[in-house]
Amino acid sequence: MRAVPLESRTASDFLLEKTFAENAVFFIPRRPVLCRSDVLVAIARGKRVLHVGCVDHLAILDRKMADGTWLHGKLAAAAARCVGVDINGDGIVRLRRAGYKDVIHGDVSSPELIRLIASEKWDYAIFGEVLEHVDNPVGFLARFREAYANSVEEAVITVPNAFTIGNVLSSIRGCERINTDHRWWFSPYTLAKICSLAGFEPHNIELARFSEGGGLKNWARTLLTGRFPMFAQDLIMYARLKPAAGGSEAPPRSARARNGHPLVRV
Repeated sequence: MRAVPLESRTASDFLLEKTFAENAVFFIPRRPVLCRSDVLVAIARGKRVLHVGCVDHLAILDRKMADGTWLHGKLAAAAARCVGVDINGDGIVRLRRAGYKDVIHGDVSSPELIRLIASEKWDYAIFGEVLEHVDNPVGFLARFREAYANSVEEAVITVPNAFTIGNVLSSIRGCERINTDHRWWFSPYTLAKICSLAGFEPHNIELARFSEGGGLKNWARTLLTGRFPMFAQDLIMYARLKPAAGGSEAPPRSARARNGHPLVRV
């Protein structure tokens, strides 16, 4: 099979399981590899944002808050309104003590609706490095969509890239380097597949750099991914939510497609 752009109707037929190939080959167009947090902050600026998984790991939360790399702090500063939600009750308590009042202890995949989320309209729901921590990514996203599709216009999902250069180098050395709470690695295709099966309509995917700041290592990584983007650390997926039962479908948002054609064309 010839290589197929992941952003094509042919690819969407595979994603939606309308057709099958045992050894399909997909690619995404070459684009600049930007810093993940910079991309997310730019998306959030002036918008109404729901940040799912806002706490981060408690063991490193204080350090990130102190050095300015904590994602929720950046989103809250940029957005017109930013509400964070997390299943980590202790973390939510710590954030409230630090002055962040718009944070909720709750599970967005629970059958019990979180009223604050369901009662408002959100431009974006940002899932920053969340899916790799859940046992069933398809079920998690599907339950979120069913509960909140009528409140959330678009989802932005970031996950670790399985093809990152760090994994390549570790495999050469015969070892694996990983966050011990992770369950999954994702490729561009498998992330798009998970979103599609959960009832989302992915329309764009980007490769991104997770690391922030300068230094020789980041300079080398930027140089490498400029030449070989697939070695980037992170994936960013943009996806519309199909309407939940009883909802009305939002109009196509072609203006939101970034740097290329929609991933799933309608």
